[in-house]
Amino acid sequence: MDQHRDLLLGILAEREKNIPGDALSQAVALWQAQPGIPLAQVLVDQNLLSAEDLPSLEAKVDALVAEYQGRADAALAALGGETWLEDLLRLSTMPLPAVREPGTIPMPEHTFLADRAGQRSTVQETP
Repeated sequence: MDQHRDLLLGILAEREKNIPGDALSQAVALWQAQPGIPLAQVLVDQNLLSAEDLPSLEAKVDALVAEYQGRADAALAALGGETWLEDLLRLSTMPLPAVREPGTIPMPEHTFLADRAGQRSTVQETP
């Protein structure tokens, strides 16, 4: 599987298997650090997916790529893959502030909001 197809599988896995963002971000960072290992394998190794989940997800990736005339990069772009990956990688390296300003309300380390279309966005803590 190529990188675009791997990322498509990651997006579908997150959406369909409700993989927590922080766990998925760690898996994607690990996948990027180990070229040649498919993201699907990393997700299984990290117990985020089961081996039984893979055939249906891979079939959905195949169907998406076919919709875009065999171009996995186009299918990935249509699903917002570049933004999705950037958000995940930012999440995996996001440090918590050591000191909070007086009067601020602490938020969980990774807080997300979704708009009506289901698009996820990161919320930054502000005073």
